[in-house]
Amino acid sequence: MTLNSWIPSTKTLQRPLRLANSTTSVMKQVGRMLRISEGDETYVREFQNMHLEVKKKGFGRLFHSSSLFEDLK
Repeated sequence: MTLNSWIPSTKTLQRPLRLANSTTSVMKQVGRMLRISEGDETYVREFQNMHLEVKKKGFGRLFHSSSLFEDLK
């Protein structure tokens, strides 16, 4: 099974998430995938301030899998 699936017609990304016993586990997975913590935002701003061309193009974030194990595959 493909973990990440891009659907061009709707411009959406689909992927299965593991459900533990609450939505907290899903929120943690999504937060890791999108790197949306305050610390991550600080790193992106610092990187963009060092590289103005990157900031101009809006670069600075990397999509991660929901777990380190998936990133290492």
